[in-house]
Amino acid sequence: MKTYDFKQVACIVGKDLVTGFAEGDDSIKVDPLQEDWQLAVGADGEGSRSKSNNGGARVTIKLLATSDANDLLNAYYQADKLSNSGLFPFMLKDNNGRQLHVAEQMFIEKRPPVQHGQKSGELEWVLLTADMLSNFGGNN
Repeated sequence: MKTYDFKQVACIVGKDLVTGFAEGDDSIKVDPLQEDWQLAVGADGEGSRSKSNNGGARVTIKLLATSDANDLLNAYYQADKLSNSGLFPFMLKDNNGRQLHVAEQMFIEKRPPVQHGQKSGELEWVLLTADMLSNFGGNN
């Protein structure tokens, strides 16, 4: 029997472990920026494929509005706005499995939208990188 436990998923921004994730099945999401291959089929049915060398990825992190990690991400965002020095390493690892996503340099794409209501809300941070290395594997 295999086990998945979100508490065993480590999300590291810079040197800091991110905690305080919002509820849901998409608290952390890693999306490639482009397909790895594109197919072209000619009028006579002959096909060819073209390899994309775009290793970029968009990472979306949903945090509770009360999470201290908002301060961390905001500090990187502000550093980038003030002096273009908001680049940071990123790692997402399932410590109970073999899935791993690593980028040497990421940055905050935009400020998160904000809303206030009866309950504590959430902030959605979007990070970008030009080169994400990924390993997809199962769990122990």
